[in-house]
Amino acid sequence: MLLRELFDKPVAYEWTSQGDESWEAEFIVGEVMYEFLAYMSNPYPEEHEDAEAEIEFYHRTETGVPTHKVSGVGNQHQVFATVVAIMAEFLKARKPDILIFSAAEPNRAMLYKRMIAKLLPNAKLITQGNKFYVRVKT
Repeated sequence: MLLRELFDKPVAYEWTSQGDESWEAEFIVGEVMYEFLAYMSNPYPEEHEDAEAEIEFYHRTETGVPTHKVSGVGNQHQVFATVVAIMAEFLKARKPDILIFSAAEPNRAMLYKRMIAKLLPNAKLITQGNKFYVRVKT
């Protein structure tokens, strides 16, 4: 499938922060700067607690304002391929129990679902409104 192949062609990215509670990376596709953020709400859980990571990414407008809206310049497959690569590295390092995503637009929600299926084919995905909860560990 063409979409799966496109998920395999990320651009270079740079980690700007790799701390206990947040990991941040940035990358450029075309002339647009994107930022990836993963916030660990419980980075060191007790025995019967979950380590949760809220995931988001956005781009900056020409004036530098962050926005989750589609950039409108194309290359969305390279953007998502890069987010998949960044997430794979994050998941390997931090090993959260649950991932949380938000998606207001149906197209973004569909891409999140495909991204999760690629990264975590056995993960359980729960949808509540525009939020997605992915149980990484069982």
